[in-house]
Parts: sequence; C-alpha cells; structure tokens
Amino acid sequence: MEQDLLMTPGEVIEMAFPGQAGLTASSFPASAILTSQEKFLKPVLNGMYGELAAGKYPEFCERYIKPALAQFARYTAIPQLACSVGDLGITTHRSDYLAACPAEELQRLRRAARAEAAALLRRAVEHIEENAGSFPGYNPRRNVLNRVNISSQFVL
Repeated sequence: MEQDLLMTPGEVIEMAFPGQAGLTASSFPASAILTSQEKFLKPVLNGMYGELAAGKYPEFCERYIKPALAQFARYTAIPQLACSVGDLGITTHRSDYLAACPAEELQRLRRAARAEAAALLRRAVEHIEENAGSFPGYNPRRNVLNRVNISSQFVL
C-alpha cells in the first residue's frame, strides 16, 4: 500500500498534527491517507492524479498537494484515532489524567480539518489552472469541484 501513497504517515503527523505527543507514524493508519487520496484528490485532479502517484511534479506535490492531503487524512483518521476496536468492543482512550474528547468536539475538529483541506486543495487547483500548460494530465471539465459546489453540507 505504501507505494500508492503520495505521502507517508510520518509526513501527515508532521503537517497535520504538529506537537502531538504520543502520535507516531506507526500509530497513524496509512489507510486514511489512501482513502483521502481516492475520495478527495482523484475526483479533482483526474488524469493528473496518476501522474502524481508515478512521481511526476514532485515540487508541486510537496508545496500544494501534501498540505491538503495531510488535512484530508487528519479528517479521515480522527474517528479511528479517537476509538479502538478490539476484543472488548469499541472503546475510547482514557487514563487517570486524560478523558475522551466529547463527540461534539470531535465533529468540530473534523469540520475544521476538512475546511482547511478544501481550501488548500482549491489553492492547488488554482495553481494548476493558472499554469495549465505545465500540467497536461489535468482536465478542468473532469474536476468535480468545477461541476459541484458543496457548502455547509448542501450540494449547490
């Protein structure tokens, strides 16, 4: 799976969870990165997505795609990081000094991560469209953001 990832779990933690003690690359689900790529990047970048996965445009990926992807991966992983599934069922993490985050706060954190990711992805698309000659694999008519506008969970 790692060869399909545009960034590593360590990079996601560095960009989207700065200063979070206890969160390590091995504890971050790589599936959240792959899911985020498929769900949020591929429909927007269309043919260019395959080029990025093949290692093309490394500077563009580093500057524009990875910051957006890190936030989408954060959005995707928050529920997995908040709970554990095991022999005892689904449990939240607690200790003598820490308590699980309330559900409302988790939703607020997820909304904030998704809003930041969407803004960063729009920034990347603006760069692509302003420099269309440099990105021949991108087709603006196949970019779902150019066909659908989602605002406050409503499709416009």
